[in-house]
Amino acid sequence: MEKEWINRGFLYGPLIPIYGYGAVVGLLFTFPVRGSIPMIFLIGMLGSTVLEYCTGVVMQKLFHARYWDYSRNRFNLNGYICPFCSFAWRLFSVVQIKILHPLFASAILEVPADVSSLISTILVAIYAADTALSVQSALNLKKKRQNNQINVLQKRTEDRLVRFQSKRLQPIKVISLPGLTITRAVARIAGKCGS
Repeated sequence: MEKEWINRGFLYGPLIPIYGYGAVVGLLFTFPVRGSIPMIFLIGMLGSTVLEYCTGVVMQKLFHARYWDYSRNRFNLNGYICPFCSFAWRLFSVVQIKILHPLFASAILEVPADVSSLISTILVAIYAADTALSVQSALNLKKKRQNNQINVLQKRTEDRLVRFQSKRLQPIKVISLPGLTITRAVARIAGKCGS
């Protein structure tokens, strides 16, 4: 069985922004209550869940695409959020505040300021370029989808018009009745217009 890289995110690169922003939002909101695990649970869940819902709605509106869908999960809200994932965000908030943040904070503080500044600048430039390319690509995809929908509607309309014309303008056949001669096409049109 061959393993293959699957990009599940919006960006071309390996980053999935909602996870990063979710971690930052979780850190900002839960850091003031870092001494209380129940408060970390509650605030971490609320902040991350609101971010996930808003991001899903905005991405759908802007790009007419869904980057995740929880519709199959019980008690979901429009497929953007669900209790199971909100609970996972809650657990991640506790792990982040109690374990990950202290480890990373102490490691990052060991890096000299000029080196961390250079690394940050490079990473931000790469992220910005990736974001710009990804947004442009998503907008182009949206435009292609809209053009495809227009082409499909145009083809359907043309097909209906051809069928309509072929029904209305069949070859003229004469109906002979004693003392009356009418073409079938005229009779059919008159019958439709009279009803």
